[in-house]
Amino acid sequence: MPALPDLKMQSDASATPQARRRARTEARLREALARLQHDGSRLTVAELAREARVSRNAIYANHGAILAELRRAATRQGVVSKAESDADCAWDRRRLIAELKSQQQRLATENAALLKRALDAEASAARLDRRITQLSRELDEMRRPIPLRLKEAT
Repeated sequence: MPALPDLKMQSDASATPQARRRARTEARLREALARLQHDGSRLTVAELAREARVSRNAIYANHGAILAELRRAATRQGVVSKAESDADCAWDRRRLIAELKSQQQRLATENAALLKRALDAEASAARLDRRITQLSRELDEMRRPIPLRLKEAT
């Protein structure tokens, strides 16, 4: 059995809680993978997740290196079936579809906000055009000569 590289958790105070949690999870996953390989168990993402007591989603989303190691080990053991590989691909596609839908929704929201800004700008420009026309009329009226009426002597 090939030795897995040791994962040393960061002990300095500057590590974020998320980084420490991710490191602990990775360590649990590596230990679980070693146990599965030693026991000769089936090497699947589901088995690894059960053994490490983490969700499969956490493995797919945050621990790509562990996932790659699992797949290499499973290939070495000849355990990866087409169905499992297809299931992994399907999971990746579902995750990608969800990300794309989220991105599409975000872009639609952004487009709606930009459309509102454009409509508001057009309305403001129309108001300013009307005001300019009104002020031009007033200016023209002020520039027009005023006829003087002389009072006739009686």
